[in-house]
Amino acid sequence: MKSTLMSSALNTLHKKGGGGEGPRISDNRSMGLWRKLRWSLAQRGLIGTLRAVPAALTRRSPADLQHPFDQRYGTDTSGLIGGAALATGHRHDPYITAYAGVAPSRFETAMDRWRGTLGDAKIEDYTFIDLGCGKGRALLLASRFPFREVVGIELNSRLAGIAQSNLKRWQSLAETSSPIRIIVGDATDPDLGGGPALLFLYNAFAERLVCRLADNIARSKDSARTDVIYQNAYHADVFTHRAGFRELWRAELPLCAEDAAADPVASPRDITVLLRLDAAAQRGV
Repeated sequence: MKSTLMSSALNTLHKKGGGGEGPRISDNRSMGLWRKLRWSLAQRGLIGTLRAVPAALTRRSPADLQHPFDQRYGTDTSGLIGGAALATGHRHDPYITAYAGVAPSRFETAMDRWRGTLGDAKIEDYTFIDLGCGKGRALLLASRFPFREVVGIELNSRLAGIAQSNLKRWQSLAETSSPIRIIVGDATDPDLGGGPALLFLYNAFAERLVCRLADNIARSKDSARTDVIYQNAYHADVFTHRAGFRELWRAELPLCAEDAAADPVASPRDITVLLRLDAAAQRGV
């Protein structure tokens, strides 16, 4: 009975996860189901996977809901795509959580609070790096600030392609104040050799990959000050325990009414954390 329920639930998720707008999913039905099962077991465990079956059978898909941000600017950053539908064949696949665009009001509040911590540092010296940028909503919002550069890293080439199309649309509207580029690759190993960086992480992956990210930052010999804005910060302690970051603040940042009504996943209780690692502390000086 459990096996039958599991297969039914995974089949439902398979139908909801991709669609014409989602990333490419294997045509091999058995392989697709296995990827979803493997992802669910890595994310939820066996008991959690079994408990997810009823919800998977009855869940309404938010894929067709368009956020007012996209209505306003003609972009495509809306929807919710489960991690199981984002498989690329990479070893990180089971630890990818999902895609959902960040709530603009929450992002802007986080940015305002981050700027208040800079002291004598200049935002123009910072590179903004979105780790797991998806369709690129955070990149577009960040490009309104005068960063030295805005960079998005995304493992899924289909999502990265959508982000690139959104970028072209955004640039045509003259909304950018900084250069933007998108990299298809592993977001847990960003290049931090270009001066101070602000990393943005919107719960893009599970604890195992957060640990890998923190370890790679700690091993970096070229980085200057590194800040992290971590929204839905389930594993913020990884940065403080493994990489020597200081937690500057954590808060439940408000959503505007528009975001509260349109966002497929955001909750008023979501936690955002700002962490900082200075070069001297990183090198043990």
